[in-house]
Amino acid sequence: MTIRLNASVDLDFSRIALFTSLNTDELDELVGRCERFNREPGETLFRAGDSSDGAYIIERGEVGVVSAQDGGPQTTLAYLGNGAVVGEMALVSGNRRSATVEAVAPTSGYWIGRASFQRLRDEGSAAAYKVLVELARILERRRTATRARVRTAQESGRSGVELPAPAPIELDESACGPLFSGNPGARRDFDAAVTALIAEINALNEILLSVDRS
Repeated sequence: MTIRLNASVDLDFSRIALFTSLNTDELDELVGRCERFNREPGETLFRAGDSSDGAYIIERGEVGVVSAQDGGPQTTLAYLGNGAVVGEMALVSGNRRSATVEAVAPTSGYWIGRASFQRLRDEGSAAAYKVLVELARILERRRTATRARVRTAQESGRSGVELPAPAPIELDESACGPLFSGNPGARRDFDAAVTALIAEINALNEILLSVDRS
């Protein structure tokens, strides 16, 4: 589905990994909760330590993801462009931002606030729950890849830090099904599992950053 909220630029939400499982009506519902954002080069989307108030979907432009070390040098972790989703962990976790994201080119797109997304969940929106399940799957793949990188650093002797215990999370149909039934206990358990998964990924990234600085 191509969203044309800006006539000069088309953004196909259906091709963005986080939204691929949504049908046309569900995409319309989600986009209806979004707001536009614009940033000039050097302006931030958010800073490390900020409250997690929502997710950004980049329509055009480019941003840099910067790790802010306490009193240490900043490290650019990645550059993200058209179609990237930034800060998506805010949709489930209220933790503080773990990195700073700033525009390196004129950048515009859509922002969905955490509060708006939570209202979708409260309304029993299938779109919201499909996004959350896909987010958890993306995070699980990211966790697997990051753990593999840390193991490689350990095997090469560049890191002696032990891997953190993997956060347990179930993503099969039997585990995710209760999310769609409005079961508040299932919602709390899911949010807690995803928050633990995010914390594990952040801890793994800190190990990799310490390896890069050594």
